[in-house]
Amino acid sequence: MTMQKTDILLFNDAEYHVSDSTRTYLFEPKDYGLNPYTCVTSCYRGWKARYAISERLRLQDLWVSHDAGHPVKNRKPNGPEIEGVLPQESTDSDDLKSFNCYYPQINIDLGFSGAIIIGKNSLKLRARHLPFWVFEQVFELVVEQGKLISAKDKSYLAERVRQSYIGNNSLGYVVFNPTGKDIKWLTDSFVTQLPV
Repeated sequence: MTMQKTDILLFNDAEYHVSDSTRTYLFEPKDYGLNPYTCVTSCYRGWKARYAISERLRLQDLWVSHDAGHPVKNRKPNGPEIEGVLPQESTDSDDLKSFNCYYPQINIDLGFSGAIIIGKNSLKLRARHLPFWVFEQVFELVVEQGKLISAKDKSYLAERVRQSYIGNNSLGYVVFNPTGKDIKWLTDSFVTQLPV
């Protein structure tokens, strides 16, 4: 399985990866008339987002592979206008050029409520996704109706998980091997219950 692209969240003037949240997504492209499709194996959901949060959570930039119903139409920006922004071709890294629609500076306020786990400075671990414990710096953000309620540093939890519960399987991939009581301790360490 190919490692999946992660969304980015700008927090305290730094870029963090969105590792987890209490909802599947912070934003739903289908709510804006988009029909994402898998264009590369590193992004099965068909879209990637850059969010920002200071007092409020907002979608800042969006890359999406929008399916307009015909392969020829899917070779160029073909998505709907969203909040006055028309899609463009991505001029970002080759990694993002696989998406046919780029919405720069879309700046949509989001009404998300729940917890978001973000991390930066990922360790060089061979993992198939980026759980919170692969990051040196981890924060839990609690958001209510898009408003930032609290931000707590949870880096110590990531360090404790790495020291106590991480091993390698026969393929060399990092695996998380806690017992039932360890999972309870870990989930109780977050404000809102998150899957580990």
